[in-house]
Amino acid sequence: MSGQIDLDRKTTPVKEPAKGWRNKWRVPANAQHADGQIVGPGIHWGKEVFPTREVAEHAANLIAADNAAECGHYPTPEWLGAFPVTS
Repeated sequence: MSGQIDLDRKTTPVKEPAKGWRNKWRVPANAQHADGQIVGPGIHWGKEVFPTREVAEHAANLIAADNAAECGHYPTPEWLGAFPVTS
């Protein structure tokens, strides 16, 4: 062994963790946001950006619980997950 460091070795760059997370929802019928905006049926991204996935998931659980309590027999939005914000 020569005692030299092998500098020819290639390293793979480490991907930086996401700086923000947003929730994604499937809305089955027209729905109204808390700010009064009405969204139609389809796939929609949440407006808020959260610092971690866990915080985004917790917020989604709170929103889902509020929707279930308020909507009664109306179809409620389905949470599709928290996704990293890429920008």
